[in-house]
Amino acid sequence: MNLLMHGIRWLFFVEGVLTCVVAAMALNLIPDFPTTPASWLTMEEQMLAQERMVEDVCGIENDPLKSTPRSGLVEAITDWTVWWLAGALIVLAAMLSFEQFFPTLVATMGHGPVVSLLLCSPPWILGATTSLFILRFVHHDVFLFFDLLSTSQTLGCD
Repeated sequence: MNLLMHGIRWLFFVEGVLTCVVAAMALNLIPDFPTTPASWLTMEEQMLAQERMVEDVCGIENDPLKSTPRSGLVEAITDWTVWWLAGALIVLAAMLSFEQFFPTLVATMGHGPVVSLLLCSPPWILGATTSLFILRFVHHDVFLFFDLLSTSQTLGCD
């Protein structure tokens, strides 16, 4: 057995070790729940996180006498946001598969490899710029889902 690994294998080893280190640090750094005290969160940020958890419940009652037990699968199937995000994922996958073959199509028009890749970059530049612009202002918006959905559906590059 050869103990010397090729360069690409070492790259995977280094990435794997770094991922494990970051995961071990995150295990101790990230709180379990918004009420869990975290030294790096102010009291206002903890209150905001708790309010967002309450808003995210979407009308589900915690009273066992008033609510009926439903499985997570049933809740996921009946939630309309899941279906919208599934549609966005399908459109995104179709666009990304086209993106993989677009440089080959441009190269068949008689351009070299560098010019072909440069001709393919404007949609990515537009997508990144628009995403940064939208995400700059999205944290003030209550309708975060619609912003993310419209960005992924419109641009198809992110």
